[in-house]
Amino acid sequence: DYKSAIAPLNKIVTNKNAASLHPQGYLKLGVAYFNLDNNQEALNSFKTLISSFPNSSESDAAVEYVRDIFVAQQKPGDYVAFMKANGKEVSYTEADSLTYASAQARYENNDLQNAQNGFKDYLNKFPNGRYSIDANYKIAEIFNGRKDYQNAMIGYAYVASKAPNKYAEKSVLQAARINFFELKNYEDAEIYFIQLK
Repeated sequence: DYKSAIAPLNKIVTNKNAASLHPQGYLKLGVAYFNLDNNQEALNSFKTLISSFPNSSESDAAVEYVRDIFVAQQKPGDYVAFMKANGKEVSYTEADSLTYASAQARYENNDLQNAQNGFKDYLNKFPNGRYSIDANYKIAEIFNGRKDYQNAMIGYAYVASKAPNKYAEKSVLQAARINFFELKNYEDAEIYFIQLK
């Protein structure tokens, strides 16, 4: 019963005589808010825990929740900045993955405008990142769905140039089709049809 736990946990974290229980109190308070879908209050509790008790095991446990909240809010950069400010380094690989995961979550929820912005942000920060092919392909798919063929071609051309990869065949086919039918650019269409063959 997370809602009922909040009042007693608040008493614990504000009681100066119970200082040894503060890390546990902040962690449980954050978890209670998190499970009640009150991410802002959960984040406040976790931030207090991590900044006040950075070396506690509770602080380490809170990091996962903080990461999930920032990714859900599509603010992976804020997560990285927060962790650095509190003496917890975030590796390049983790920052790469989190930035992509944030955009991917929007894409999967069909929030295409925010997904597009997230993928663009990812590509700006990690142009040669682990997921650069995936991000370019998904941006191209978003533009293609909107019939914005010029912008779709940028992503498809990038993915096609990095063949072989899991999106190469689809990207080459789309690039050939768009050039032939939509843009009437027959020379480029021929190049992509040859590559597809």
